Amino acid sequence: GFNLKFKSALRLSRIFWPTLKRNKGKIINIGGGAGAWEKPLRTFMIGGAVNAALNHFSKSLALQGKIDKVSVSTINPGMTLTSRLKKLLKAESKVTKKSTSQILKERSKAAKITRPTKPEEVANLVYKLIKDKNSNGKIIKIDGGKVKL
Repeated sequence: GFNLKFKSALRLSRIFWPTLKRNKGKIINIGGGAGAWEKPLRTFMIGGAVNAALNHFSKSLALQGKIDKVSVSTINPGMTLTSRLKKLLKAESKVTKKSTSQILKERSKAAKITRPTKPEEVANLVYKLIKDKNSNGKIIKIDGGKVKL
């Protein structure tokens, strides 16, 4: 997770910063609730730490972005109904002998949401940030399809 999420954000920012600076571009990082507001889990230690590191990096980079006219923001989705989550639900279903929908309902209830976020809701939020002239430094939570600044 660290190489894929954090180091790729670091490397890509470093590589593209001159171009972003020249064109007053935007960086929108996708973190996760585990590094922001969700309760720590013993089964997601690395993921939470990576997301927390990405949040800190993004906030720090936004300070430089203010000087260079490059916008840096982060979206932290909570539980999102991705193919990865569906795969994890199927694996848990085999172990617990519960249906995937039952497991999803239980997880949603534990997360205090009515349903998981849909990937297209995250995509729509990215689009809104692209159009937002004042998005630098924003850290946005989306959970259960609800956006919170």
